[in-house]
Amino acid sequence: MNEKPIILAIGGSDNCAGAGIQADLKTCMALGAYCVTTISAVTAQNDYGVAAVKYVGGDILKAQLDATLKVVRPKAVKIGMMPNAESVKIVADYIREYKLNNVIIDPVISATSGGSLMGSDNTLDALVNSLFPLATLITPNLPEFEILLSQDSITFGLAKDEQRDSVFNYMLEHSISNILLKGGHSTESICKDILYSLEDGSTRREAEFISKRIISTNTHGTGCTLSSAIASYIASGVTLYESTRRAKEYIGHCIERAVESKMFPINGPLFH
Repeated sequence: MNEKPIILAIGGSDNCAGAGIQADLKTCMALGAYCVTTISAVTAQNDYGVAAVKYVGGDILKAQLDATLKVVRPKAVKIGMMPNAESVKIVADYIREYKLNNVIIDPVISATSGGSLMGSDNTLDALVNSLFPLATLITPNLPEFEILLSQDSITFGLAKDEQRDSVFNYMLEHSISNILLKGGHSTESICKDILYSLEDGSTRREAEFISKRIISTNTHGTGCTLSSAIASYIASGVTLYESTRRAKEYIGHCIERAVESKMFPINGPLFH
């Protein structure tokens, strides 16, 4: 009997179970992986916004990682919400100490429903400088990448060469191997995600993943689900390109299934 690949998901807990660790658990289970977790923060949120965020503290963060990594070897690591610089440093230290591979980072800055999920500016600086260089892939959406770049809006199609140069220059500056720039927030009639890869520090590659735009307000947890799906596929031995293609297809099915849902008044969860 084949054993399920183990995914380590590190991130925040969402009490409404649409995003965060709860979305990671649902995604990995649906795709045949086994998800072990480390909770970085507890949130109080619903589809109206984020009411409160509480960092679990360095001691319990380390204790969770110790308890897990002493008994299992994850095939991939998915990192979501990092509430402050200390949590970033702790996670980076454990990745290096245990030589963890296939690290997928979803740079969670705010919730779909609105509200910040990240601490002060030094949290973002720590994420970029300490964790991004350890990642196999980071998966920002357009607004998140604009924040990372600290520049004006980037749009698909209008300035493609400028966008490409911005992404690859950012990757070179911060020692990033792969960026999946998600286009769900663009104004186009399609959803186009672009996988930018930098091999050996110089060879540039890019691949586009295009899907129809599904009109729905039930998209809470889309980014968490996509990155967990990529981690699940990679953990099973699939290439990064194919993992991204399959994850993109999976997220489309999840959104389609939730279109008519009235589970929450405004921003409902995906259906796995």
